[in-house]
Amino acid sequence: MDAVLRELDINVMASPKAIQVGSVIKQRFVLEEVIGEGGMGTIYKARDLRREEANADQVHVAIKIVNDKLKQHPQAFSALQHEANKAQALNNDHIVQIYDFDRDGDTAYITMEYLQGRTLDKLMKNFAIHGLSYPQKLALMLTVAKALAYAHEHNCVHGDLKPSNIFITNDNRVKIIDFGLANASTESEAPKSAVKAVMHAYTPAYASQELLAGHRPNIADDVYAFACLAYEFLGGSHPYQKMSALAAAEQKRQPKPIQYMPKIQWRALRKGLQVTATKRKVSMRGLIAAFSEGKSMPKWVWWTLGVVAIVIMAYVANQLDPII
Repeated sequence: MDAVLRELDINVMASPKAIQVGSVIKQRFVLEEVIGEGGMGTIYKARDLRREEANADQVHVAIKIVNDKLKQHPQAFSALQHEANKAQALNNDHIVQIYDFDRDGDTAYITMEYLQGRTLDKLMKNFAIHGLSYPQKLALMLTVAKALAYAHEHNCVHGDLKPSNIFITNDNRVKIIDFGLANASTESEAPKSAVKAVMHAYTPAYASQELLAGHRPNIADDVYAFACLAYEFLGGSHPYQKMSALAAAEQKRQPKPIQYMPKIQWRALRKGLQVTATKRKVSMRGLIAAFSEGKSMPKWVWWTLGVVAIVIMAYVANQLDPII
């Protein structure tokens, strides 16, 4: 009976209230400023009154107010709640932590870890990362790859990986955001129409053919998105010049090898960049293994550099005046 009453309470349509800065959600979260916009909703920085009362070190959370499409699709709400619960269970330092998925009247919202910093797309546009060496860039991509692999092994797919969903905090921590919130599960029981109702428009440059065709996201889609992201970050340009996978397949485009990338890394990355899923025969663990194995220069290169360094030092020493 209690469960029935709770369900009735959830479905009571109270008078709609405008959500804006200054609004209080669930008599707990005070919205202080807009920090992001997306197809699924608006993200606010919010002060958590309960944390404040407990004198917690961090009293702020990020809260995403989900858009109105959920109101017309209860199956989609259930599916999204299922995905949020799976993402909430992920325990990885490089995946943003989701605290809860709830509703206040007819307002659905997701609370999550509040981060300060910038997304990777903004850093790339502002040329803030161009001073990084190839090994430094590779280390960042390996961090993202390992977090994705961890999620895949826990039955959770991102579904919308792109530079704007990679967050670099002010203290240089890497976080993947919006994990699983694209309703990204091949096991979701929601009808496809309901799933598409809450899924925002994918960024064509990072979406696989299958996603663009309306299929539910799966691991292979994350692999393609990561491969495009890694190619762009490591090589300086998108593998298909921001062209969609559908257009790239139609024009039979092939990405050019990245200069200075070790062959073992390029062979694995090229597999991930295949626009046809049946040809995309590499997993995140496969990419991690290739990137890890090829991240160091061969021993003969280090040996050669050592010999050159010794010769230079000897030459410099011969040019110095003797100390009297």
